[in-house]
Amino acid sequence: MSTLEDEVTHSNDSWVHRKMERMKEKMHAHPVMKHLYKPLVIGVGALCLIAGLIMLVTPGPGWLFIFIGLSIWATEFVWAHKLYNRMMKIVLTCWHKIQDWNNQRKAKREARKASKN
Repeated sequence: MSTLEDEVTHSNDSWVHRKMERMKEKMHAHPVMKHLYKPLVIGVGALCLIAGLIMLVTPGPGWLFIFIGLSIWATEFVWAHKLYNRMMKIVLTCWHKIQDWNNQRKAKREARKASKN
């Protein structure tokens, strides 16, 4: 089983991040897009983040959109990258605790079934 640090590092090296970096390089090569890239990142990231916040109180995948907005901002801003990594560690820690809890429940259920037989 990989460690939490490995999972966060792997998520930063994913194909999505590589594709975003290639797109960023192409946009910076174009004279007009070079100046539109940062405002575009700010706008799209803010749109996703605001939509996520709205979806927290309405039906929808609010946390997913918050993470998407942060990951978009993380391509340009160091503070957003640090916040994204910190939130990713918290989410992964919770996910692993839930998986461990489910495995313990499953083992207890199987032990009860075995003792009845």
